[in-house]
Amino acid sequence: GNRELIGRSLLVRDPEGPLSHSAFTIRTRFITAQANPRFYAYVFRTRLIRDTLSAQGNGTNISNLNQTILENLRVPEPPREVQDEIVDVLGAYDDLIENNTKRIKILEEMTSVAFSLMEAGASAATERALGDIVDEAGGVVRTGPFGSALHESDYTAEGSPVVMPKNLIAGRIDTSDIARIPDEVVEKLAQHKLSVGDIVYGRRGDIGRRAFI
Repeated sequence: GNRELIGRSLLVRDPEGPLSHSAFTIRTRFITAQANPRFYAYVFRTRLIRDTLSAQGNGTNISNLNQTILENLRVPEPPREVQDEIVDVLGAYDDLIENNTKRIKILEEMTSVAFSLMEAGASAATERALGDIVDEAGGVVRTGPFGSALHESDYTAEGSPVVMPKNLIAGRIDTSDIARIPDEVVEKLAQHKLSVGDIVYGRRGDIGRRAFI
């Protein structure tokens, strides 16, 4: 229903158990070896295709991408050997991302264990308000710009990225589909610029998403 969700895709690679898809999704299946499914999974992830599908999702109150639109979508069709070469290159990066994501999860679990051990010996530990600690460190806790300072009309195709909760993925910032603003708006919002060492925390929707800059 949400237009921002139209065009999201995944390639089923190694499911842990049986899977089925809902009425709100469309499945594409390649039977013969003429096409590499992973190549077309990458095609679906390109901004051009996502923007095209989002624009074609029709409906007044609820956006709707139907099967006919997907079947008639114009996509590249290089020879199978070229598809395989592209998959080999991009797949290496995907594997790196997957391994790093697993490492991040392990580190988060280790951090949780470390704090549990600290809490077990909390008699020697002290607690203070986060704001007081930040103040002493010369820092600040600040909410992002509200609607009166940053309007939807300010967003552009090019420019500086604006971090939203949906961009906070696995402790990092995912810029693959991030909103952007021009330089003149950036300068107007100078107090909201992020710096190395900042911690960004989602405060609406999926509260708890965070990233360390």
